[in-house]
Amino acid sequence: MYLHKKTYVKNWSHMSPEELHEVSVKKNGNPVVGIKPERISEISETVGQWRKFNALHKWFVENCQNGEDDCKEYHIDKSQLVDLLGVLKQVQEDYNTTGGIKAHELFPAESGFWFLFW
Repeated sequence: MYLHKKTYVKNWSHMSPEELHEVSVKKNGNPVVGIKPERISEISETVGQWRKFNALHKWFVENCQNGEDDCKEYHIDKSQLVDLLGVLKQVQEDYNTTGGIKAHELFPAESGFWFLFW
C-alpha cells in the first residue's frame, strides 16, 4: 500500500503571477525530452508505503474505502489521517501503560489468505 500526496499545479490564464507554478523535470541537469512542463497538472509524492501491515490495511479498507478491498486508488481526507493518528496514539498509550492489552481492540487485524503470518 502506498500513500501519495498530490498537489495540483496546473496554470491557467486567469491566475495572477503569484498563483502560477513553475514546473520542470530534469535529468543530469537537462530537461527531460518528451515531458512538456506546461502540460503537467499535478505532482504526486509518495509520503508513505508499507507491506503486510495487517491492521493498517484493514483500517484503510474500513475507514476510507467503504469496506472494499479492491486495490483501487482512494482519496483520503486530512480528517481521516487525523483519525488514524488518534487511533495510533491510543495504541501507543495502551502499550505504554498496559503492555498492549487493548491494542487488538483499538487497531484490529484482518484474517485471510494474505495475512496468514500476522
